[in-house]
Amino acid sequence: MQTSWHGPTMQTSRFMQTSRKAANQHMQTSRHGRRAANQHMHTSRHSLFKSFALLVVLLPQRLALAFTMPNAANMEQQAVAAASVVRVNGSYRTGPGCTWPECAPTCMSCPATRMGKCLIKPFENCKHNMECIIGTCFCADGFCSVGGKCVNKTCSLGAKPPIHQPSGFVRRFAELGPDPPGRGARREQWMQFLIGNATPPIALLVVGVILAGMTCACVCCRLDYSCSCLPVRPWLLLVLCFITASVMVGGIWSRALVVDQSFDLAEEQVRRMNVAVDQAVQLANQLDVMCQDLQVQVDGLFGSCSPFAFGANEMMNKAATKANHTLAQMTAKVNLFSRVSALASKYLGILEEKLPTARKAYKYLPMGPMLVLLLWTVIIALAALVTIYHPDPDVAEVVDDFAIRFGSVGTCLVMLVAACLSAGYTFAGMIIGSVCLDLDNNMMNAIQLVNFTEVAHYKHDINPVIQGAARYYIQGSQENPLSGIVSSAQNDATALYDVYTNATWATGPLAMVCKGVTGLKPQYAMVNFDRATAWLLNIIQASHLWPFYKTFSQDIVCGTMLHSMTLLIACTTIVAFILMPALSILADLDFRKWAQHKEMSGTGSASGVHEYAKVPSGSLPQLQRDSRTINIDRRST
Repeated sequence: MQTSWHGPTMQTSRFMQTSRKAANQHMQTSRHGRRAANQHMHTSRHSLFKSFALLVVLLPQRLALAFTMPNAANMEQQAVAAASVVRVNGSYRTGPGCTWPECAPTCMSCPATRMGKCLIKPFENCKHNMECIIGTCFCADGFCSVGGKCVNKTCSLGAKPPIHQPSGFVRRFAELGPDPPGRGARREQWMQFLIGNATPPIALLVVGVILAGMTCACVCCRLDYSCSCLPVRPWLLLVLCFITASVMVGGIWSRALVVDQSFDLAEEQVRRMNVAVDQAVQLANQLDVMCQDLQVQVDGLFGSCSPFAFGANEMMNKAATKANHTLAQMTAKVNLFSRVSALASKYLGILEEKLPTARKAYKYLPMGPMLVLLLWTVIIALAALVTIYHPDPDVAEVVDDFAIRFGSVGTCLVMLVAACLSAGYTFAGMIIGSVCLDLDNNMMNAIQLVNFTEVAHYKHDINPVIQGAARYYIQGSQENPLSGIVSSAQNDATALYDVYTNATWATGPLAMVCKGVTGLKPQYAMVNFDRATAWLLNIIQASHLWPFYKTFSQDIVCGTMLHSMTLLIACTTIVAFILMPALSILADLDFRKWAQHKEMSGTGSASGVHEYAKVPSGSLPQLQRDSRTINIDRRST
């Protein structure tokens, strides 16, 4: 009995133990299920509470209809003010790994970084130096995220641009006049500078006038002077005409080569620079179009929610208003860059269009007086050849009469033109030489004298922006404000896209009741915006634009162009002050002597003269010196 009873008791006991284990496991599973359900309910309550809080905060805006659109004028003014701030510090970098223009001033990278939330005010607020963009805090313009804080954006200098070394031509011209006034000079100081540089050219012109007057007096007054060493025939006059013509042809030819070389290089550089600036303008226009596309998408959010979704339109309108504020900031920066680049493109286009005309004017107009001098020299030489070799005595006599009457006087008048040309080019060379002696600083002083705000017809003061860009490209003494404008606009776009991608908890449910949310496709615009800004930042670097400045200002204006001026001044000075007076006096003596010799020989032409005859020095004053008197006496005889 005990055995039979004990057996079922043992089996029953084992069954009860197994049942208790199964019950315990089921209870534990139930507890985990209830815990997961509680967590899910807690998350749902938290999301519902956040949505309810949003509706409670945004509900008064629906009642008050207080949707304030951003002021574009204020945004543009803020963009100009931000671009005008100079943040560079430290000194120029030196070393083998840092050379200008590849090593230019740079600023610390400040990508758009989330710094907190500002979704429900006043419970969530942004800290100092931050701005709230649709519920997310980002560092404000001019500040960067470092260690969870927004610190001032700093920039460091790169290598120092090489100082322009003036050539010997520059130094010789600059030594003739005073130095140009420094930065902030008044109008009176500039007038004194111009007057000081005008003194040597005026003195040169006075000398030329005196020489021309003395030469005309010697010729017109028929001074009783003869030189027995001179040949009877005007061979020496022909030699002097050949030397004078050779000097002028050599000067004209060499100057033409230098001018063509200078303008070929200038046209090529302006063309390349215009292409780069046009690319910048096109990219700025593309950025503007992208901003407009984003604006259209954001504008589609207003009132796009179903009226049955209580509070959805209020929340959507609030988000759209905040997005519009950031878009207005971004658009203002893009417009500012577009205005500056369009201004540069406009005047580069004008320069490229006018360069061929300037080439012709600079090449041929100064040669006009030189060509007149050359033509007059050729006429005198032809007159000498005709009076020697022409077989008709009457033709030779007419040529003699013309040369004696007008040849020397015309030469004196041309001397005055040559003296004026020499003085004018001396003045221009002195001005350019004074500027090129300290080219970079003088260029900056000249840029500061221009009011670019009035030139661009812009309502805000963009002079600090353009002057800052000039300091970056010419002196390397500050960061590039144009790069700062583009980077800031890129950060605004990144911040908007970051908010959109991290707000799926709201955009997902809202897309079911708001048609405007389904039309948002910022990812395509953001990819194109990043690509355009990266290309634009590469174009406006000093490594791309500084070589144009070096070639145009240092190599052309202060190099080959000043060299061409030196050739022209030297040529006109030698011709006007040395060769032309000698040619004028010698022409008068030779033609009168040759006419008197033919009168004495009774031939009236050179056909009967076969030897290299000379007239004694004492016989010239006894003869008639006026060809008209000789002709009259001949007819009476």
